[in-house]
Amino acid sequence: MPGRVKFTCDRLSMTATLNNSETAAAVFAALPFDGLAETGGGYVYFSVPLTLPEEDIQETVSAGAVAYWPTGSSICIFFGGQPPTGVNIIGSLNGNAMQWRNAVFGSTIKMEKA
Repeated sequence: MPGRVKFTCDRLSMTATLNNSETAAAVFAALPFDGLAETGGGYVYFSVPLTLPEEDIQETVSAGAVAYWPTGSSICIFFGGQPPTGVNIIGSLNGNAMQWRNAVFGSTIKMEKA
C-alpha cells in the first residue's frame, strides 16, 4: 500500500496521502521526482519519467486531488480547476489546496516519500 508523499515548491511544502490504486503504487515506488511547475486553470503539474496506463480515469476532480495525467506523463495537484483530459486520481493533499495557486510557473517541484 502506498503511503504519504511530500511536495515542495519554493517556500510551499505539503504532504499528501496516496490511495491504494496501481497507479499510486507505481508512482510511490519510483519516487523521488523533480520537475518544472506548469500551471493550468486551477491546477499545477509537472512531468515525471513514468508512462502509466489509464486506471479508473476521471474527467472531474475535487480541489485537493493529486493525480497522474496519462496523456502528459505528469503529476497534477488540483486546487480548483478541472483537467484538460482524464486523470488517474492517486491521492489527496493534507492541507489547504488553495496554497498551490501561488506556485510559480517554471519553479522546481519535488515529490518524495514523506
